[in-house]
Amino acid sequence: MKKVVIVQRTLKFYRVKFFELLKEKCSKNNIELVLIYGKDDTITFNDSEISWGIKVKNYSINFWGKKLYYQNVWKYIKNADLIIVEQANKHIINYVLWLMNLLRIKKLAFWGHGINFQENNTLISEVSEIIKKQFTKKVHWFFAYTELSKNIIVRNGFPSERVTILNNTIAVEDFQKEIENYDEAQLKKLKKQVGIKSNNVCIYVGGMYKAKRLEFLLKSLEKVKEEINDFEMIFIGDGPQKEVIINFARINDWAHYLGVKPENNKIPYLLVSKLLIVPSLVGLVMLDSFVFGLPLITTNAPGHGPEISYLENGINGIITKNELKDYANTIILILKNNDERERIKLGCQVSMNKYTLGNMVENYVAGILKALN
Repeated sequence: MKKVVIVQRTLKFYRVKFFELLKEKCSKNNIELVLIYGKDDTITFNDSEISWGIKVKNYSINFWGKKLYYQNVWKYIKNADLIIVEQANKHIINYVLWLMNLLRIKKLAFWGHGINFQENNTLISEVSEIIKKQFTKKVHWFFAYTELSKNIIVRNGFPSERVTILNNTIAVEDFQKEIENYDEAQLKKLKKQVGIKSNNVCIYVGGMYKAKRLEFLLKSLEKVKEEINDFEMIFIGDGPQKEVIINFARINDWAHYLGVKPENNKIPYLLVSKLLIVPSLVGLVMLDSFVFGLPLITTNAPGHGPEISYLENGINGIITKNELKDYANTIILILKNNDERERIKLGCQVSMNKYTLGNMVENYVAGILKALN
């Protein structure tokens, strides 16, 4: 039996089911899967645990304004045939494992985006990306989040035949089952509880921090409200700039801030909405769009996650110019045009069948088998 070790800095709740299914699939292919994950001193609502995983302590140091992490994993990787780590410069063990791979002591694979899509244009950031590019060229295998991620590393000189595209996703199949539990009466009651009186409802789901450009978002929504009198907006999320949203909702009775909602608890709010409004840094929220048949409207601003490659403009979502007027007008147009909105919803539903957790697991195991051979 081959042994594959995956090392993660932390275990996020949306990865738990993926690892459960991955372990099961690996076992069927005569592969022992070992998952090692750490815990930071500060625990967030995203962090989770898994019974069969190995939990280790994360040690951190500050270096040139960046936080570096170290995990003592050595006794767990002794007999590993393949070690898979996050493609991240901040993980100290990656450098040692990379050297071991170079000396053919261990096979090392990276799992990542290809580049940091949200990095700042600073000297340190540029140096960091150069280091990442050079290190990535010399690993044994690469598990790419999306096709966009693969294109990036292949363009940087990594062999195409040693890349596995995962099509990163979440447990969309579970959402589909949960959706069936809601009927019109329940959704009508929910809207009344929140204070929603209209059917022209849109929703924002995500972090609330500077890079999300909340001011741009709110100004766009004000223009939408000027054109559509019964327009209402739901906000779900948290972050250092949540007060911006809270204050906005306080003075605008058509805006509803609902705080953080665990995955299943956000379902009814997505079901009562017509559009998903996220102008910047689109990532896994693309999957919410597909599962709920909820057209996502975003901009062509830089910084989106690799999952933005799932969006086919005009087919399963819309990307506008990075201009407030164009963004607001597009939201208005799609809200008013039922036929166009329904056409894009159909595109979302088609995409949903492609980006399932089951497919991601199949892709991952296929990559592991190729990497081992």
